[in-house]
Amino acid sequence: MKKIIGILLIVLGLSSCNDWLDVNPKSQIDKNKLFSDETGFFNALNGIYQQGADGSLYGQTLSWGMLSVLSQQYDGNDYHTLNTNEAYFYEYDYESEYTKPIIQSVWDGLYNEIAGCNLLLKEVEAAKPGMFTLDSVTRNLIMGETMALRAFFHFDIVRMFAPAPILQDQTPLIPYQAEWQSVVKPSLSVNDLLDKVLADLLKAKNLVALNDTIVHLMPMRYGYEGRFGATYNSGDGSFFDHRGYRMNYYAILGLLSKVYLYKGDTDNALRYASELYDNFVVQKKWLKIKSDYTSSENQRQKKHLDDCLFAFYNANLLTIYGNYTKDNDLRLLGVDDIYAGDENDYRKLYLLEKNEDAGYYTSLRYKQVGNGDRDNYEGRAIPVLRLSEIYHIMVECLYDKGMEAEALAILKELRMSRGANREIESVSGKDDLLNIIVNDARREFVGEGQLFFYYKRLNKGIKTDGSEIIPDNKIFTFKIPESQNVF
Repeated sequence: MKKIIGILLIVLGLSSCNDWLDVNPKSQIDKNKLFSDETGFFNALNGIYQQGADGSLYGQTLSWGMLSVLSQQYDGNDYHTLNTNEAYFYEYDYESEYTKPIIQSVWDGLYNEIAGCNLLLKEVEAAKPGMFTLDSVTRNLIMGETMALRAFFHFDIVRMFAPAPILQDQTPLIPYQAEWQSVVKPSLSVNDLLDKVLADLLKAKNLVALNDTIVHLMPMRYGYEGRFGATYNSGDGSFFDHRGYRMNYYAILGLLSKVYLYKGDTDNALRYASELYDNFVVQKKWLKIKSDYTSSENQRQKKHLDDCLFAFYNANLLTIYGNYTKDNDLRLLGVDDIYAGDENDYRKLYLLEKNEDAGYYTSLRYKQVGNGDRDNYEGRAIPVLRLSEIYHIMVECLYDKGMEAEALAILKELRMSRGANREIESVSGKDDLLNIIVNDARREFVGEGQLFFYYKRLNKGIKTDGSEIIPDNKIFTFKIPESQNVF
């Protein structure tokens, strides 16, 4: 191994809810000591989440940084917008001295995370009976979250470093690492690797289900305050709270739907999207698409975490973003075109800010507003998976089943909740529907890194301001680094 696994770089002893989220790696300890009690297991898992939230991964590069640049969300032709590194991604130059180190860092960082998952899984499986206060509930929750994280990291690796399944290129490219300190596994084709991802997610779903749907309901059923705030607690300690920042049951169902769709299995994609929607939106009403916005900027929920299924947490996120945008405004591209006919869409009115003098828009999602609740809670969240994406999946899959009316009803529910009141009563075909979904994704995932993968999965041209970049596998797929570190 060429790096110290970040999972071993932790601080023991957590005393409050905020400590659980804010603890920073400071010292290396022996893993035998680390896994001598349940607190060590909790901290080890927290270390994996913290590394994922680093700026080199989801804290910038895989959210509002590189991936958002690749999807043409920013005006790369304006020198006020991007720094040197991101400007080269705007041109899809992956071989420059500026972009290659970032791509290498993403590959290394994700496989380093996977190695941490494998170590934790090995240790929790070997833990002695009686190690955990709540016994099987705690053990299963640790195993389930860790297994889901391992699947999630592999999924993003294959989405970035291998062709989309729609191209039907099954060249073995990516190894699925599922053991601690093992030799590098044989490379797998896209479909074979996605099967491994799905197998991990299916196991993880069953492992976390008891905690999230029966034992500890309070942190799961009360929207932003329950999953991301500090209003509703489990009563059994901070490890069981803040479920929105963890691989929870909602997130795993959503990921199953998302991975199946990426693979092209619309039957199973609809199955798990419908399970999430029918059980938790329609019946139990534990989840809902946010439909109320306030005009007060320092009170406004800018990331609508009520309908966010999973997010990373970085205590320094607003500082990282603020330092970047101090001289670079991250000016958004084509806003008026994106919202044509839907000028009252809340995502334009309340989540974007217009510079009236210069005429450009910027996003408010990562802007510090001086309100403690907004900045210290929501401001530190890095949204990764949203309920709106599940709506998109349902719309596409229902349409493929010949259920156009049902598909458009789900689309209407989503659009109306966001203030997009223009009626879409019919579509002229599948391509027309997909264009509507992609347009909604352009509104929904500003600065969140997901739009690029919409284009890639569908092999669609990337929209710019009034034009389109022709789809090309060389644009959509990074070259696997020569080092191929998998730790």
